This record gives sequence, structure tokens and C-alpha cells, in this order.
Amino acid sequence: MSKVPLPSQVRLSSARELAASARPVGESAPTGSGASSRLVYSSDSSGEFTPSVRSPFEVLAQAAKSVELVHAAERDSAGESGVRARTAAPDSLAHPQRVRELQEGFATLSRPIVLIGPMAAGKTYIGSHLARFYGYEFLDADHVIVERYGEVSDIFEIFGEAHFRELEYRVIKEVLTSPAYRNTVFSLGGGAPMTDAVAQLLRDEQVVYILVDAVTVEPRITGNKSRPLLQPDPVTRWQQIFDRRSARYEELAKFTLDARGGRSISEMTAEIQSFIVNSRKDSNEPA
Repeated sequence: MSKVPLPSQVRLSSARELAASARPVGESAPTGSGASSRLVYSSDSSGEFTPSVRSPFEVLAQAAKSVELVHAAERDSAGESGVRARTAAPDSLAHPQRVRELQEGFATLSRPIVLIGPMAAGKTYIGSHLARFYGYEFLDADHVIVERYGEVSDIFEIFGEAHFRELEYRVIKEVLTSPAYRNTVFSLGGGAPMTDAVAQLLRDEQVVYILVDAVTVEPRITGNKSRPLLQPDPVTRWQQIFDRRSARYEELAKFTLDARGGRSISEMTAEIQSFIVNSRKDSNEPA
């Protein structure tokens, strides 16, 4: 099956993720699925979102180098020679205590903001702009699946929906249980909350339900062949699927955003941000 090409340059999305992903010197590297690369979207100076693919090993190496530079600067300011500062730690590895301090500080950041809703609701569009406007990271579950396993339509065709839902569950569990993804806007596929195991993961999260109707999504899905569950009649199938799923969306939602009609992106993201700030005040989390 086809794979999404990796970007020519691998770059880290933020210093926070560096700190969360780093391991002290001497700790063993992860193996198996835990060592796979991750796709995270970060905004650059132009405001555009760029996928950043990196493995935990690359993250650790960069984190270690960054922390050692901090140590070197501190030693220089104390009057030590530049040569001694550059050679104080072999191979630019971070001191274990320094890595743990960074991890402990990062752990105080807030839980992800999870976006749910029907297919073509605009979760990725709204989520990426929410991240851009208010300084979050952005991550799309379907994009992670494509990067790791191939196109969604190919997975459905070759392996079936049950296999896709298992892959989806693994990705969602990883994001929601890893401190590396705190303070991230996390967009889920329309069917993800229908998996009971996924719904259980979401019950204590900050879940935002993006509410739309068939009139709103019709221009987005008509003629679109990339959504296998909507074929061969996208609008009729969309309504049927939405009617089956809407109760679960409402059950899990901590906040519902009415995205029907032609509302502006600034207005919708401001509503979500207001909910986030108020909910974090109530729970004493950092806003």
C-alpha cells in the first residue's frame, strides 16, 4: 500500500516535547511499536503547519545536545574555559538529573484537547487553527495512521474496518497516555469514539464535539472518494452514520461547538479557547 513520503528535513516541534521525550543516560531505548516515529504538526514563522516526523532516538539525541549546551553556558558564566565546557560530558549527553528535572517540569502541562465529531465536520481545520491562534501543538489521529500504516482507504480495502479500528485505538491510547502530547489539540476520526475502548479513554479528557449537519458537509463530501464508508451515495450515507453516532458524541462531549453554517474560524476557535480556559480554572490546571 502507498505511504506518505517523509519530509526531507526532520525537525522538533517544541522544547517541551524535547524535555518529555528525553531519557537519562544509561536508560534503555524503547523497542517495538513504542520506538516508531511520530507525526506532529507545528506552525512556522509564516503560520503554516508542517508535519514533523521523528523517532524517539532522534528526539533524545537532540534533547541531550540542547541540555548540554545549557550546562556549557552555565559553566562559561562561572568562569570555566570553553574547552572544558565543551568536553565536560562525552558525546554531548545530558546529565540524568537535568533530564529528570525537565521531565518533571513538563509533566505539569495540561491534558490534550480532543476534538470529536462526524466525518467532514472540519475537525482538522478547526483544530489546526485553534493550535495556531492559541499556541498549542496539533495532532491528527488519521494523519498518524497514514504516516505509520498507509492510506486509510487501502487499510479498509485490504484488511477491513476492524483492523483499522485496532490501529486507531493504538494511536489514540499512545497520545492520551504519553506526557509528550500534553497541551496538544488532538483530532480524532469520526468513527473513533464508537470503539468502546476509545470511548473509555475519552471519558476523563477535555472532549470538544464539533456539531455539523448534512447541509454543511455536503459540499465537502460530494464527489470525494477518499472516505470509503460514504460510498456510493455520500450525503445519504453521511446522514445514516451520523444518526447512529450522534448519541455517543453527545455522551462524551465536555463542550459542544455548533459549527453549522458559515461561521468564521476565529469565532469558533475563540469559543473553544474560552471553554478550555474556564475548564482549566475549575480544575486548577495551567491555562
